[in-house]
Amino acid sequence: MKSYKKCFVGKHLVDWLIRIGEATDRTHATEIGAELHLNSLLHHVTRDHTFKDESLYYRFLVDCDEKAVTGSDSSWSEYASGSAMNSLGTSLPESESRGKLQPAMKVQGNDIAPELKQFELSPLDKWNLQLLDNVHPPDWKEPTPQDTYNLVVIGAGSGGLVSAAGAAGMGAKVALIEEHMLGGEKAVTGSDSSWSEYASGSAMNSLGTSLPESESRGKLQPAMKVQGNDIAPELKQFELSPLDKWNLQLLDNVHPPDWKEPTPQDTYNLVVIGAGSGGLVSAAGAAGMGAKVALIEEHMLGGDCLNTGCVPSKALLSAANRIHQLRTSQEYGVKINGTIEVDFGAIMERMRRLRAVISPADAASRFYNALGVDVFLGRGIFVGKHSVSVNGKTLKFAKCVIATGGRPGVPRIPGVTNDTPYLTSENVWNLTTLPKTLAVVGTGAIGSELSQCFARFGSKVTILARSGILSKEDPEASALVEAQLAEDGCDIKKSTAITNVAYDNTKKEFTISYTEAGTAKTLVVEHLLFATGRSPNVSGLGLDVAGVKFDSSTGIKVSDTLQTTNGDVFAVGDCATSYKVTFSPSPPSLICPSMMLVSLQFTHIADAMARIVIRNALFFGSEKMSNLVIPWCTYTHPELAHVGPYEEDLKKNKIKFNEFKMEFEDNDRSILEGADVGFVKVLVAAGTDKILAATIVGENAGNLISEITLMITHKIGLSTLAAVIHPYPTQADAVRRIGDLYNRTRMTTFVRVLFRKLLAARR
Repeated sequence: MKSYKKCFVGKHLVDWLIRIGEATDRTHATEIGAELHLNSLLHHVTRDHTFKDESLYYRFLVDCDEKAVTGSDSSWSEYASGSAMNSLGTSLPESESRGKLQPAMKVQGNDIAPELKQFELSPLDKWNLQLLDNVHPPDWKEPTPQDTYNLVVIGAGSGGLVSAAGAAGMGAKVALIEEHMLGGEKAVTGSDSSWSEYASGSAMNSLGTSLPESESRGKLQPAMKVQGNDIAPELKQFELSPLDKWNLQLLDNVHPPDWKEPTPQDTYNLVVIGAGSGGLVSAAGAAGMGAKVALIEEHMLGGDCLNTGCVPSKALLSAANRIHQLRTSQEYGVKINGTIEVDFGAIMERMRRLRAVISPADAASRFYNALGVDVFLGRGIFVGKHSVSVNGKTLKFAKCVIATGGRPGVPRIPGVTNDTPYLTSENVWNLTTLPKTLAVVGTGAIGSELSQCFARFGSKVTILARSGILSKEDPEASALVEAQLAEDGCDIKKSTAITNVAYDNTKKEFTISYTEAGTAKTLVVEHLLFATGRSPNVSGLGLDVAGVKFDSSTGIKVSDTLQTTNGDVFAVGDCATSYKVTFSPSPPSLICPSMMLVSLQFTHIADAMARIVIRNALFFGSEKMSNLVIPWCTYTHPELAHVGPYEEDLKKNKIKFNEFKMEFEDNDRSILEGADVGFVKVLVAAGTDKILAATIVGENAGNLISEITLMITHKIGLSTLAAVIHPYPTQADAVRRIGDLYNRTRMTTFVRVLFRKLLAARR
């Protein structure tokens, strides 16, 4: 029988983790132990068990005799430089430092040891040597073979690595064999250049030296120049400006300049067209389940959310809110001597920097190397009901997801052409100079958020509205947002209709002719921003060939299970805007199928749709969009969040309801924070505590709405909310007190009389 030193019992580790405060309970401690096991930091002495809170013996990696002689303690850099160490940590003589691996090895000139030649990597600079240190260490000390393995994997490409890691994660004994380089094709597939190199003309040849300017652009960027207005078409397509290090870093992640495409699989389980939120979630989720997945993106991975939507807009909103806090700081006893200066260029640079920092999560290299998704950068076009063409290659699929998103919709107005330099939610992020005057057309979420931002930055903002701000939302809530925008300096003109737009290229200004309540007026501004909805990207995809019905205005026709008219093709996100969710309150007797229709153009909706598609397309599911409870939020100050149908929709469909409302002016934390404008409003089915809908307007409304969304999703009644203890003082306590308001309605006259008599009898 073999004995093991420095062992410990699993349940003793659990006790210790709790005792030192690293874990809150035994379940938490067991999860930590399992994580240590998963990352090979500890293992069962005979490798027969995963980590458990039981009387099983384990050892840490550093205490394992086998591990003391397994692995690699040298690097190719050491061998290349002759600085390999002996077991005492001192440099070996050059005659010995190569060991059996590299006798008389030389890396200068063309005399390279066969051990390095086999990898066919050039130049042998620190980066390629670092790569080899990871994927084929020079003196790897092999472990002692197990008696029998559950799984032996031959080949460490993406398939082999996923097979080995997945099986080991389930507790199997696994051996992985690789002759060449771990990572396989993925180790040398992808992109080894950056847009920064192309922009600066510093692209390298295969020897690692700079190419002459006439050659450094390669096929991608002939005679590319980024100074002035002469920019190569390859960069112009992204419509990004300025081409600073942050935007180039963003592009390196979401559309690398020399992406080396993988060899297509014979047939994919899933091909995803479009790499916005819906496409990325579809691809990552399916690949995580073991499916063979291809992801096609013509423009930039990350879609609108990363590049032109959620991420950049929230960066600007954050800056705008900080400016507002400074301007109102005197109320809190903070006095600022002098004026508050707004550096718009710095605000926009911060946005670009943060966007670049976030972009690795959506990077082509991450999806290809880490998630095992075959990434193709090009336009995907259907060439059959089960095949897509991209860059001259045909990808066959069992199932497909269309996630091509949408683009800003621009109204047809005389004088507005493709050459008119108006702003939209796609190009407003390119500004580097603050507009002195700005006209905003559109009062939905995008128009309202950006209007408030630029007003707080210092622009004179005029909003041309048909009705009011956020007119589709709860009237009481939207009125509070509108009042704040007006206080911030926005000139809100209602009942307007634009009749003509003229742009003077010499004066660099727009002249907008419009009517306000029937009276003709004129407005001259430096910039014009359209925030008037979105149009689906459905043209040029070969949808007819695939048997997918669509409309250029409303998008791809999908069922409640998100299937198109081709049963093997699904659609998610803004390209499927013809799908409207029908809110059906519980209980079933209250259901009215046509009660409320809302267009679902939100990032989190695309995410939810993708999750439905994964289940329905790959695992014979029958999940329905109409079963989802969907909240949304507009991130103005104050924020406005909502879930469920609106009051007017319930009234139109003759559904009786009761309303409960709690003002933030009655919430202690809101008063103390100076954020007492707003309220929580909850609608319940008449005579019950079943929640139908809720509106919250105020600071942090987007966070607060989730508690009510959870209750609706899991059919938790409003009366239960009152019994949930909330920390004091918090804004969330306003939500809990809605439950108190409901419970008071249960105190009928009869109950009150009965309680009085009972209490009198006990005196």
